[in-house]
Amino acid sequence: MRVAGLRGPAVQHFRMAIGSRSRATSASGRQAVPKVPGAWSSRSSGPARRRNHAIKTGIGLVVLLAVVGVGGALAFDALRSLGDSEEATPREAYLAGDGEEFTSRAGRFTAEFPEMPEARTGTLATFVGDVELSIVGIGLDDDTSVEVAWFDLPEAPAADQAAGVLAGMAVFLADDLGGTPSNAADPAGAGSSGSSGAEYEAYEFAVALDVDEPEASVVLIREVLVDERLYVLRVDSDRARPEVLEYLAESFSPT
Repeated sequence: MRVAGLRGPAVQHFRMAIGSRSRATSASGRQAVPKVPGAWSSRSSGPARRRNHAIKTGIGLVVLLAVVGVGGALAFDALRSLGDSEEATPREAYLAGDGEEFTSRAGRFTAEFPEMPEARTGTLATFVGDVELSIVGIGLDDDTSVEVAWFDLPEAPAADQAAGVLAGMAVFLADDLGGTPSNAADPAGAGSSGSSGAEYEAYEFAVALDVDEPEASVVLIREVLVDERLYVLRVDSDRARPEVLEYLAESFSPT
């Protein structure tokens, strides 16, 4: 894979700094994480299916009431109640704070998800070799999903290398999704977050997929680097949903 933009001094210095350690690891016989194509690129899912099941169950209950001869008014009230429960879309409910706070001890962070997320693992080819990601995510609705993934770099980049490392890693993240990073921004820069006051560097970008298709999808990503740990906050949708990524990012806190 030819990757443009990875010849900058920050990435080169970081690669050189970890090079001797990587060679020592290889010499010791430790095997690299096997690459599983598309393992990270697959979307999280979940609640949308459960909501659809709940709707079907509710409609079935109304039909059952009618069949067994229960009054039409009661059946109508049940149907109206079902409709009222769906007035707020899942996205609106999530953005209004009707989500679930999730804490990962292994990941050392807290974040709010639409519902309790599901865990999986994935692999990603990067300029430091193949890395294994831990991922927690859940579907927000039929078109949108949110997730947080994380992995550790061999060592924490120096302060003057962090921004370049994040920009370089963005290329690999986008490539694994089958696109290229665009609309890159530095939404937070360097700072501190959470009760621990952890120092971080942040970098945000978008990846457009299937741009030639009528229903192109968009992935919004915010990378957050805390010491050697790189977090990847991700929102997949049928269109750009910056408000969802912003809400996820605001709820995210290293611990």
